Amino acid sequence: QLDFEAIIDLVGEKLRQIFDVRTMAIVLYDEVTGEISFPYSIDEGARYQTEPIHLGEGLNSTVIRERRPLLFASGAEADAAGSITVGTPTESWLGVPIVAGDKVIGAVNLEDVRPHAFGESDVRLLSTVAASMGVALENARLFDETKRLLAETHQRAAELALINEIGRALAEQLDFGAIVELVGERLRVIFETQARDMFIALVDRETNRIRFPYWYDNGKRLQIEPIELGQGLSSVVIRSKRSLRLGTLEEALAAGGLFPEEADRTESWLGVPILAGQEVTGVIVLADPRQHAFRDADERLVSTLASSMGVA
Repeated sequence: QLDFEAIIDLVGEKLRQIFDVRTMAIVLYDEVTGEISFPYSIDEGARYQTEPIHLGEGLNSTVIRERRPLLFASGAEADAAGSITVGTPTESWLGVPIVAGDKVIGAVNLEDVRPHAFGESDVRLLSTVAASMGVALENARLFDETKRLLAETHQRAAELALINEIGRALAEQLDFGAIVELVGERLRVIFETQARDMFIALVDRETNRIRFPYWYDNGKRLQIEPIELGQGLSSVVIRSKRSLRLGTLEEALAAGGLFPEEADRTESWLGVPILAGQEVTGVIVLADPRQHAFRDADERLVSTLASSMGVA
């Protein structure tokens, strides 16, 4: 198996059969966030969802922190060691760490309503299974990482090809309106699954206003009246001469966002300045109704295109 979730489910189901238990859990530890999650939890034979907890709470934290098995023959022993009861109260508790390389990445625990249900042979068997599981999970993680890197490399190559294509097209254009249309239409194609809405804004220094020659909202071309320079998120980008990426509507409103009544609700917002030399001549903006829709790669791509557009 090279699928992370499939490995966890496979091991969980086999362990339930081997040890004939109706309550158990496989937990994973994230060293970065310090949280323990519960991808596989069974109580009295039924699968259930448990919210993550911070390392330091409960017996699983002790197993992970001390990197060793824990075995309790009664509920009183487990409670004295810091047990957290979730679901049906049990008497016996056995937990072992899941180790990958030199790190503990989680734990497996078994529970039983009978006292003295587990012995040293169970500790050895569960530890052996957890060790195999650790190797399998690490292999799955490395496989996913390799796939991600290959996908990023492929995406980057596609981005460069696209940037070169648009650069060549811009180099042949000397009509201001045509340049705006060309960049706008190409961006709509590129981000059709990520950005439902977008616009290109240009700064009119003579009137001290921002006008919007290209604005699409939910696939419809809109005519938006100019606004005073200094209003809205576009002005923030123009003043700072830096990109601005926001993941929620609350963030956008707090930063000074203005959204036309006729436009659909926006959550994610990405604005990139169009620079001509040291002067900002406009802004390219993408918007999306989903939260945190834009990534570093999206910002990098739009920034590169905005640079080409500024030169054109």
